Amino acid sequence: MSYDIVISMLAATLRLTTPLLLGCLAGLYSERSGIFDIGLEGKMLVGAFAAAAVSYLTANMWLGLLAAMAASVLMAMIHGLASIAFRGNQIISGVAINFLADGLTVVVAIAFFSLGGDTPPMPPGGRFPPIIWPYADQIRAVPIVGLAPGMAISYLLPRLIGVARAHEMLFTGRLVEGREAAALGILNRAVPAAQVLPVAMELAREIAAAAPLAVRATKAAIRHGLDLHVREAARAEAFAQAETLATEDCKEGIAALLGKRTPQFTGR
Repeated sequence: MSYDIVISMLAATLRLTTPLLLGCLAGLYSERSGIFDIGLEGKMLVGAFAAAAVSYLTANMWLGLLAAMAASVLMAMIHGLASIAFRGNQIISGVAINFLADGLTVVVAIAFFSLGGDTPPMPPGGRFPPIIWPYADQIRAVPIVGLAPGMAISYLLPRLIGVARAHEMLFTGRLVEGREAAALGILNRAVPAAQVLPVAMELAREIAAAAPLAVRATKAAIRHGLDLHVREAARAEAFAQAETLATEDCKEGIAALLGKRTPQFTGR
């Protein structure tokens, strides 16, 4: 296992276990108070949705945090009312809160944002800034000495940006910002964080509007062509063209071109 994989796994472990540990602490305090809170998942979900929605609408991360706290407390009060005041079954009450949160957040998100249950990207001010540790900028510029590249980067990077530039990046360990990465060809394009999802969705819609069989054949040709000789790659493309020429999508594309209209591809 390479060094990069180990570091990525450790970083993902710290990032993903933090909310789980906080939820475990909440369950511990709840149990000490006399309630077996099986509805923690629903409360966390409602709190996360409230934070994202309010932060997006107000562009204020602190209001989003207060909204998350208020939503979680409200769900906790409902659970306490059902379990303590009405002496209901704590397990059933907690499961009901989970079901309520699962459905309510999706329905409200679709009604307000029309993104299939998701919340839109956060505007400036709606997200907490990254925490920069002291001397992090100075340490970032120092390359890790004594470790060879991992994750097949020595194979992929020269094919993306050329051998000379790959030598420079791998020998120095220099970090590359978004615009430079796009100029080098590592990325398709660099856009502000708030426009990442809209730009990606627009590109996905443009690709989805093309003929599915032709897109599939092109994708396979690009992937396999990296390991083929130019003659073998040309031969593979010729076979793919022959297959797509016999499809209904090809006939529809030609008819749409001659008729000066938008083609309606069916994937056949």
